[in-house]
Amino acid sequence: MFYEEVDKQECVWSIEDKKNIIIYLEKKRENWWPCVIKGDTEIDTKNIESKKNLTDFDEKTQGQIRKFLLEQRMKNEGIPTPEDLRKQNIINNVLSSKGEPFGR
Repeated sequence: MFYEEVDKQECVWSIEDKKNIIIYLEKKRENWWPCVIKGDTEIDTKNIESKKNLTDFDEKTQGQIRKFLLEQRMKNEGIPTPEDLRKQNIINNVLSSKGEPFGR
């Protein structure tokens, strides 16, 4: 019995050099297992370096991560993000529109 569930449709095995069995297990959840087989000796998963490089992601995801990091940095520095500016522009347009009850 594996430590957690695997995707049975994605798991495969093969024999290499007529003596080695290669097993590929696709986990259902992306997380670190302390062991492969329940009851086996466990490792401390807190000691695993689990950071991914930005280049490990596809280009679209890389762009989303970069955008998120930039916006977080802007917020931390008190700089309005493009979304903040867009919202402020909408508010300004409403407030300055003809017939607006809170007119300036």
